[in-house]
Amino acid sequence: MNKRPTRGLGDIQPGRVLPILAEIKKGGRKTTYVENGITKTAIGPDLSYFRFVYNEDDSDVARFITGLGSEPRAIPFVFPYAELDRNFEPNNDCYKGGILIHRCDALAPAGQPARLWKALDPNTYHPVVLKGFSLQTGEEAYCNGEPVYRTQKAEYYCSLSARLHIAPLGIGKPGEFTMVIKSPIDARMLRGQLKTILDEMTPEARRGSLMGVPLILKRVLRDIPYIDEHDGKRKVSSKWMLEIEPDANFARAWLRFATQGVYEAMTIGPGGEPALTSRDLLEAPEPEEEKGPSLEALSGYEATPDLADQPAPEPEAKPSAEQTSAPATAPAPPPQPTKPRKLAKVAGRADKAFRSAADEWAKRYPRYLGAEGHADYNHILSAALLEGYAEITVENIGAALKQVGERHAILTQAQAEEAA
Repeated sequence: MNKRPTRGLGDIQPGRVLPILAEIKKGGRKTTYVENGITKTAIGPDLSYFRFVYNEDDSDVARFITGLGSEPRAIPFVFPYAELDRNFEPNNDCYKGGILIHRCDALAPAGQPARLWKALDPNTYHPVVLKGFSLQTGEEAYCNGEPVYRTQKAEYYCSLSARLHIAPLGIGKPGEFTMVIKSPIDARMLRGQLKTILDEMTPEARRGSLMGVPLILKRVLRDIPYIDEHDGKRKVSSKWMLEIEPDANFARAWLRFATQGVYEAMTIGPGGEPALTSRDLLEAPEPEEEKGPSLEALSGYEATPDLADQPAPEPEAKPSAEQTSAPATAPAPPPQPTKPRKLAKVAGRADKAFRSAADEWAKRYPRYLGAEGHADYNHILSAALLEGYAEITVENIGAALKQVGERHAILTQAQAEEAA
């Protein structure tokens, strides 16, 4: 028997490797009713919680779903794939007799043709379009919104059928839950949230990948405005919609990262470059030994610093009568060397960030200005040590400078009151 050679295996897109464990539903089960002696089915009622369709013989899935509660409104999950369009497939589909005969892209702008990915002849079910190309002409195929097929009673169009793929956390086995989303409002909301997570909330080292980010799929009550078809007035209806939000621990970590990014933008080096980047924080190795900065290299360093900000020395004891009667020719004691100022230690990788932050901070507190427009780093480190900061790190630079500034304000006010 003659066989034709196989072609096109190189064009196959990445497939799915995880088994489908359950389907997630927004509505209740379909209902049946009898009309004119004919049994018909109707769409089930909208629910305020998730409903699951799964194999009840699968004990792991059954235990996980039972643990979510009788009316679950939140599902913890991660995405199983890196690309956005593999986790959330936005398509318009049309079925006939349970067979998919039309699929086009739902991302096309309104009023413009959408790329047609698949099409079958509605009468013969022979393929007409595959992988976005017409089998007759070989050119790209598009959907212009025309009816997919007609009957004597109605015309049938393609409609939204976006598919969400998630890997639930805590189920105890690899697999994914799927959900078909037919609401354009839900689809726009979810895609916007996923693009924000993908473009802004993922770490720089994994930017562009959704895989592994801990998230929560939720049902939330929203007020949806609409135009009444009968009277043409604008009204509002409350609906239980879909929403994706990051896990609480992940959100807190991201907020700390974002706050650090704002602080970096405020601490710019003399040449206009950032004093410290977020990549430095994530990728810089820990030094073998934490050491302070080279003080000789700091601007304004003095071997014998000014001790004006140090506590006043305790008064010396008054000389006794015997000491006063000593001969005037007794030699005076040699002068004692000035005691070096005690300074807070600066962690090795915090040196550059500390100097940049201190230069900006000292502009508001001239008392701490040094030479050539730079801060008096020794003065600030000494004051920080008095405030209890034995070591300055990347994490506590802002807090240390703030506390030194508050102490400076208290001292300034006290001096003003004494002078008055």
